[in-house]
Amino acid sequence: MPFDGRLEDWDGPRCKGCNELIEEGQPTTQMHFAHDPDGSLGMSGTWHGECSRPYWDKLTPVLQRLRNSRF
Repeated sequence: MPFDGRLEDWDGPRCKGCNELIEEGQPTTQMHFAHDPDGSLGMSGTWHGECSRPYWDKLTPVLQRLRNSRF
C-alpha cells in the first residue's frame, strides 16, 4: 500500500545531519559529540552514512597517525 500522507507527517527516524528521513536498509552511523551528549542540541544521534562522511574523512588520517606512532 503506498504512503498516502506527506513525508513531513511521518514520524520515522531522521538524520541529524540533513534532517531527511532514514529509510530502512540505508547505511547509518551513530555520532556522539562531547558538547551534545544527549542529542538535545541536534548533533548526537543517527546520521546517514554519507552525511557523517565529512567528519570521518577528517578523523581517519588522525587515527592512522596515532595507530602508526610509537609512544
